[in-house]
Amino acid sequence: MILEVSFLFGDNKRTLTKKESFLKSKSSLDKEMDRILARKSQVFERKDPSRESIFLSMVKSVLMLLIDRARRIRFSQNGLQQWQMDNYFIIQIAFELVTKDDESLIIGFYHEILESAKANCDEPSLLDQTILETTSNFRRSKMKI
Repeated sequence: MILEVSFLFGDNKRTLTKKESFLKSKSSLDKEMDRILARKSQVFERKDPSRESIFLSMVKSVLMLLIDRARRIRFSQNGLQQWQMDNYFIIQIAFELVTKDDESLIIGFYHEILESAKANCDEPSLLDQTILETTSNFRRSKMKI
């Protein structure tokens, strides 16, 4: 996806850069504000087309589809944890690709996806942050991302 966008816009400044974990300990008010921002976000905004705006529009549309999917299916406890792990992996990569201004939006999408999935689970039990980070870093090293 990055190569396709860079084909249209020759700006090669944005690549995968390792950032610190996006799951910092935030207050519940901050998490809720990020979720509200994600809910109110529009996929296609009227901006000058640039590499960042096109990429962000693609990321937003994928994340909105994940939220919609989380709202439509029922999860078992193990299914919820697998959904959390898969989404953490996707969000971690998206978080590293967006600009600093859009990081809170990506975090808000992650929390909205999790809250939607937890609402559709009979026994919601989420994985610990250290397990998520360790497993995701292991996956990324195996995939050389």
